[in-house]
Amino acid sequence: MTGDGILALFGAPIAIENAPQRAIQSALAIHRELARFNDQKKREGLSVPIRMRIGIHSGPVVVGTLGNDLRVEFKAVGDTVILASRLEDLAEPGTIYVTEETFKLAEGLFRFEALGAKAIKGKGEPVKIYRVIAPSTRSTRFEVSAERGLTPFLSAGSGSLNFCSTASSGSRLAAARRFLWSPRPGLAKPASCMSFARPSPTRM
Repeated sequence: MTGDGILALFGAPIAIENAPQRAIQSALAIHRELARFNDQKKREGLSVPIRMRIGIHSGPVVVGTLGNDLRVEFKAVGDTVILASRLEDLAEPGTIYVTEETFKLAEGLFRFEALGAKAIKGKGEPVKIYRVIAPSTRSTRFEVSAERGLTPFLSAGSGSLNFCSTASSGSRLAAARRFLWSPRPGLAKPASCMSFARPSPTRM
């Protein structure tokens, strides 16, 4: 809980390969459920729909636990968390905004609309922002790479021809996750942060 909003962390404390995709899928699911809720309330006579603003950013976070014997809370802090919150502030009700870092890791798996670079509080330079439109027809990174073209290579010592997917930022991030992950608190870990505001009524 973040005051009048909620922060969801993907990729910590358990590192996962597809943290950015899971964050976007969860955001889309939130909007779908709110649409069903609004339809139900409309049938009951409620005329003002409730919508959420969601911002997602991917990057390293500092994680650890805070509390005492009565209550222990898992916390994540850092620029990744702050930037996700800033995007949530910029987003229109009912939309999902992501940074270029998240866009690059989920490109091809979802359809996006480029919104250009926006001035963000605390950032010296404008940040490129994208709006999530919908999932694409491809469900895995391999399918995306296969559509763009596979790279042939010779296996060492075998002389046989094989195929592999072209290198992507996603594969490098996975390697970084395996290298950086540690169970000790207080270390920087790659993650995707999704920040969304409490539901608020918006007039049509």
